[in-house]
Amino acid sequence: MNDVDDDKDTNGHRTELPVMHFRSISNARHVTEERHRSVWWPRQFPQIAEVFEDDVDFDKEEMLTVKEKSMCVDTEHLVSRGACKIPGVMELLLGTHDPKSKLSKFRGFELILRMIATRLAELHADKWIEKDGVYAVAIGKVRFPESKNRYCNMMPIKIGDPATIPPEYEDYLPLIAAVPLARDDWAEVAYLTIDERQVEAGQSHRRAGLHVEAPTIGLKENINFFEFPEGHMPLTLRWGRGYFIHHNKKHDDEVISVRTNTGTYGHFEGGLFMASNIDDSCRVYNCKPTADAPRGKLGDLEHLRRFMPLGHTLKKNTLVWLCDLAPHESLPLPESTYRQFFRLVTRHIDVWYADHSTPNPLCELPSHVRVIHGSKFAVHEDVDIDDDDTVAPGTELYYSKPFFS
Repeated sequence: MNDVDDDKDTNGHRTELPVMHFRSISNARHVTEERHRSVWWPRQFPQIAEVFEDDVDFDKEEMLTVKEKSMCVDTEHLVSRGACKIPGVMELLLGTHDPKSKLSKFRGFELILRMIATRLAELHADKWIEKDGVYAVAIGKVRFPESKNRYCNMMPIKIGDPATIPPEYEDYLPLIAAVPLARDDWAEVAYLTIDERQVEAGQSHRRAGLHVEAPTIGLKENINFFEFPEGHMPLTLRWGRGYFIHHNKKHDDEVISVRTNTGTYGHFEGGLFMASNIDDSCRVYNCKPTADAPRGKLGDLEHLRRFMPLGHTLKKNTLVWLCDLAPHESLPLPESTYRQFFRLVTRHIDVWYADHSTPNPLCELPSHVRVIHGSKFAVHEDVDIDDDDTVAPGTELYYSKPFFS
């Protein structure tokens, strides 16, 4: 059958795909009528197979909008956390909000919907989390300087050049010098974050919820401005990248070697380093999501929490290295606490969010970094970045609203 004919009705006229809007989704997703009555569903859930006995016809003009609060808690959680990318979940949500579908019987039954969505995730979870490898390493203890209520975020500095450190942050130079950077990072631009402030009881200092740093913006396969080791081409933009390269010996004249808890040695290529002065305020996971794993906006992984390996809760003054795909989270503090946070992201980034970051008059951004103006929370997670001349490296992009609404 011709692919074009699939979108025509019995009279040969072009049909319109129905559009579904969720309050917690920033784009309109077009869904064909076959998706939520596929024969795949009865095979996985025999107990609800009867809902597929009858055909379901969509009104081609109908706009399905989630406004009811009956499923707000769990459905909104599923959608906003990226679980709509789990195979079958979008079909489930579509069916429950289509009055012509027998799946609408499940509307309002939050626990049943969560059970089904969880089962769907379990069917694929073993393909979503890569646990064999080194993606997060506790390096050692560092010492923080006296706190002075300072704040900078992703501020560019040149590694090895103290003159690019603004005077108000000079007492962080010993901590920066303690970071075991690769030789290739010297004289390159890295990105410094310092956050010193009071955190109220029950609140997290930094970003709460399980997430990775790499922005979830899809790349086309033929993109050519990356230089990655073979087999490591990412499907997201870089936010430090990061690999742990194993050695056969303890000492290497070219790099700074570190020892893992398995007794092997290696060094870090790229990635990011962070530390804080408060116990049990951050948790990291030595794993990474695979290219097939459904990720939410801005790297959110909360919907995959139950499939993570055991996390490591960091003690104070522990310097840790992460690749930009290593899951981590800032934890709520049991009591009001003054916390200092340090992070250094290596040179491998592609975007710099101007409205969320700190410029440095002593150090310019590299020409390949794209400057994005506007809230990063308004940038949709699935936009393609092309490698043609329409969006050249160094171009400044402006986002005043989501790409789709």
